[in-house]
Amino acid sequence: MPRRELLLRLAQTVLCAFVALLSGCALGLSDPDPPRVGAKLEEVERYAASIVEDGDPPSVSVAVLSDDEVVYERAFGLADGPRGIAATPATTYRWFSVTKPFTAVAILQLAEAGRIELDAPAVRYVPSARAAFGEHADEITIARLLAHESGMGDVGNDIYGWLHLQGPHPRELDLLDRHLASYFDFDPDHVGEGHYSNLGYIVLGGVVEAVTGRSFAAYVEAEILDRLGMSGTGFHYDEPRFSPATRHAVASHPHDLMGFLVSLSLDMDALERESTAGRHWFNRFHPDQSAPSGLLGPSVDALRFARLILRGGEVDGSRLLSPRSLSAMLQPRAEVVESPAGDLDGFSFGYGWFLGRDDAGRRLVLHGGGGMGFTTMLMLWPDEARAVFVAANGSYVDGAMGQRLAQAFGGVDW
Repeated sequence: MPRRELLLRLAQTVLCAFVALLSGCALGLSDPDPPRVGAKLEEVERYAASIVEDGDPPSVSVAVLSDDEVVYERAFGLADGPRGIAATPATTYRWFSVTKPFTAVAILQLAEAGRIELDAPAVRYVPSARAAFGEHADEITIARLLAHESGMGDVGNDIYGWLHLQGPHPRELDLLDRHLASYFDFDPDHVGEGHYSNLGYIVLGGVVEAVTGRSFAAYVEAEILDRLGMSGTGFHYDEPRFSPATRHAVASHPHDLMGFLVSLSLDMDALERESTAGRHWFNRFHPDQSAPSGLLGPSVDALRFARLILRGGEVDGSRLLSPRSLSAMLQPRAEVVESPAGDLDGFSFGYGWFLGRDDAGRRLVLHGGGGMGFTTMLMLWPDEARAVFVAANGSYVDGAMGQRLAQAFGGVDW
């Protein structure tokens, strides 16, 4: 990047950071207060519309499941702001970490089939990890990785740079060979505590690949997505499952402090499609890591997965998990001590999920996803047989990764 442009961006960033300190606008903290639980749909829709009115995020897509029926689908705003293309319920968004519950299902499927043991060390299936794990290898079990309680640390912000614009797409085992030795750390005091780890889920993806002989993406597409009828969801834009007519939302991010810091580890000349009205608009990209954060699809497809969880592992005559495995998945394992989701007091990690209660005291199962230019939130209320999925093509939604918006829609008397 030319020095003049770099200095200009730095000046813009400092100004935006100063404004953020005064008003919170650049961090998505100035959104209106969400409606109370039980508000009318019209009030919740006005709240959703108000979130996209200033273009940050440019669009939000919402889908609601209640009593095993999709009762609501609607998109607000623009999937592509500079080109004026409206979002629709069929628009795809990158889900990022909402992928992790799918990874947990894949692991539990293999455990049910007797191909892995949850209490076994991961190195039993991925021997190449032993060199990095060293003396801690036997402590890092499959079950502990699923619940983020293995003692393994995370990658940090460097993971934003783990992406590519086109194929070939790396496997999880390739990523472990490339990154594990450099990024692995271990804190024995964190064993049994909930410390979120994307790196741990890459290891789980490697386990799936080592045991099945397939890429992680190929396994999940065949054994989970296709069996659930999630034909509009996949891992890579260049897959045949996405037709030329598929409408993909364009990732975007404002010219703010976070965007500047992340840009230092990215090839912005290749990634940025254009920059207009104080906002970056990105070319299509693929996260290198599939198991922690690779999926993309429309909001209604996410509800097909939610049905699987709410129905005890079976959907439309196809059983993907036993009731016992599904129950184990939703069992609190470790209190959330550290995670990118922010303040989640009283929440615990299950296998692939955050578990707790919402503002109204209802039992809540959730996972959000956030990364360069997209934010998603999947919330399930098992006792009400209800689920909400929110997706946006911006990095900020309601100041809480879409939690407030999803809870507002989940509180409507459907």
